[in-house]
Amino acid sequence: MKVETLKAIPGLVKTISIIYWIGAIVFILFGAINFFLSLTFGASWTSTNFLGMNFSGIFAIMAPIIILLMGIFFIFIARGLWKRRLWSRNTVIILSLLSLIYGVIAISQGIGNGIIAIILNCLIAGYLIWNKRAKEAFS
Repeated sequence: MKVETLKAIPGLVKTISIIYWIGAIVFILFGAINFFLSLTFGASWTSTNFLGMNFSGIFAIMAPIIILLMGIFFIFIARGLWKRRLWSRNTVIILSLLSLIYGVIAISQGIGNGIIAIILNCLIAGYLIWNKRAKEAFS
């Protein structure tokens, strides 16, 4: 049996974990509602707008499934952060850096939430990469 030394989880790591829990709940609810509406009213009932891209037809059914899977993935990430798993820290850093790219694209297309995505993800990635307490929590 492996015995781990108990280290305090830094408050901002807890906060990031809670943000991912909230994101997971939102993705799962949004995906489930869209999936239900697509099945109830048919795929042609509406086009699904996901990350600024419009989907219709079979993609209107596939997009909610992808959103549901992202929500489930976020649950694993949030739980991993709370349990100080290195893979979850690395995953959040990668997702934050990818979201920076999304933020730049969103700004170039005039989507209003791009600047928020850039600021939030810079803060998250920067904290997890350079903060000494955050790095020690995952070591």
